[in-house]
Amino acid sequence: LYYFTWEFTFRGIFLFSIIEITGGAKAGILIAILIQATVATVYHLGHPDIEIISAFVGSILFGIIAYVTMSFVYTLFIHALLGIANDTFFYLKYHKHKINPEK
Repeated sequence: LYYFTWEFTFRGIFLFSIIEITGGAKAGILIAILIQATVATVYHLGHPDIEIISAFVGSILFGIIAYVTMSFVYTLFIHALLGIANDTFFYLKYHKHKINPEK
C-alpha cells in the first residue's frame, strides 16, 4: 500500500496534473518531472546522502517512465521491487552481523 500511495501521489497526481496545467508542451513536461522529483526527494531528507541523490535521480527516471507510458503502474512495480530488495539486503546484513558479531 505504501508504494501505491507514493507512486499514485507523485507520478499519478503531481506529474500528470502539472503536465495538464502547462498544456503538455515539452518545457511543461520537463518542469512537471522536475517538480515531482524535487518534492519526492524532500521526503527523503534526513536519510543517507546516497539515498537522497538516488531518490532525485530515480524520481526523474520514474517521471519519464510514467510520462512515456502514461501510467504510474510501471513505476509502482519498479519502486516496490527496489524498496523491498533494499530492505531485504539491509535485514540480511544486520541479521548476519547479529549472528556473527565479530564480522
